[in-house]
Amino acid sequence: MNWPCLPAFRRWLNDRRGNVAIVTALALGPICVASLGAVDLARVTSAKSQLQDALDAAALGAARTNSTTDAQMKVAGDRYLQQNLKLSSDFALTSSTFQIGPNGKVIANARLDVRPFIAGLVTGGTMAVAATSEVVRADMEVEIALVLDNTGSMSEGSKLADLKDAAKEFVTKMEDVASKSTTPNPIKISLVPFSSTVRLDATLYRNSAWMDQTGSSPINNQIFTTASGTQFANRFSLFTTLGTSWRGCVEMRQAPYDVQDTPSGTGATLYTAYFAVDEPDVRTTG
Repeated sequence: MNWPCLPAFRRWLNDRRGNVAIVTALALGPICVASLGAVDLARVTSAKSQLQDALDAAALGAARTNSTTDAQMKVAGDRYLQQNLKLSSDFALTSSTFQIGPNGKVIANARLDVRPFIAGLVTGGTMAVAATSEVVRADMEVEIALVLDNTGSMSEGSKLADLKDAAKEFVTKMEDVASKSTTPNPIKISLVPFSSTVRLDATLYRNSAWMDQTGSSPINNQIFTTASGTQFANRFSLFTTLGTSWRGCVEMRQAPYDVQDTPSGTGATLYTAYFAVDEPDVRTTG
């Protein structure tokens, strides 16, 4: 059988002119898909970075609250997460958890769904992005001593009133800080007023081991001594002899222990009850 078109068809198959255009046309589709896929990948990477930053900030904020249960921690964490995570219409926050872990840790997890341009056309779904963050809560206990000057010079003007206001304001701020801690009694404050001595609770500390009960501290020699220069009587004995009681005033220790933290043991390391010797009511010269 004679096919008149057969030679022309063979020539068409053997023709190599325009082959670059054909190859380019065939490759254009995959190239476009790959390019748009790279855009999807960049969007997912950006979404993960945003989610991680927002989750870190939320975990830090939640850890600073006084939350003691997972439910309280989640409420606080979600609030901070919503404030820090700015979502577009293509992003959706699908889940988040904030839990109190061992050793004072706050463990946070979150998941974000991203609607892709190309992958969504193929699969019809979204791309999931997840982030995790851990924060160790500070567990500190602080002891503060307020040593307040109530000597005679503080009676001038409003010095004493200003001192009281400042001390009250400081204590109030410390109470606010303590209320945010999960540790029981995280802040302890002692109040030490001073003039020439420090006054303690006489009933509570009268028989303390760090008080000089027998007159063994050399500081006793400053008032009563024998001819040999040894202590004559301890301060508590003097109070008993005079028929009065100790009111709680304590002298500083003898140098160098007055400026050291050496524990009280014996002798000069002990604290001595304050004993004021009576003086003339009227001073005279001549």
